[in-house]
Amino acid sequence: MLQINMTYNRPRVSNENPFIESFFGSMKGHVKYPRHFEGIEHSRTWFADFIDWYNNRHQHSGIGYVTPAQRHGGEDVVILRQRQKCLNKACEKFPERFVRGTRNLLNDRQVILHKQEKKEQEVA
Repeated sequence: MLQINMTYNRPRVSNENPFIESFFGSMKGHVKYPRHFEGIEHSRTWFADFIDWYNNRHQHSGIGYVTPAQRHGGEDVVILRQRQKCLNKACEKFPERFVRGTRNLLNDRQVILHKQEKKEQEVA
């Protein structure tokens, strides 16, 4: 047999499915996603490589274009601080390009996946 365990969403936890759906979309849209897998070992190897890329090399827009590993390890603070300095210098040098100012990259420490649900939870 394939030795794959089937799992289900937890009861009364409605926000689990969007996370895996988003990941699945990223995975299926990846340039190197194979049309089919030759067997279980091929799929395990491909997924291990993909997860390594996703966590350690892919820069995610939702966390300031750093990798999840950089964010988790706190390295993103140094990276974003450097980017902020560069943006500020560009704004000073070319103010006509930044009519609305620059975005503050250092304020994005908290990422909320479902803003509407967060508001509903605060009301409850």
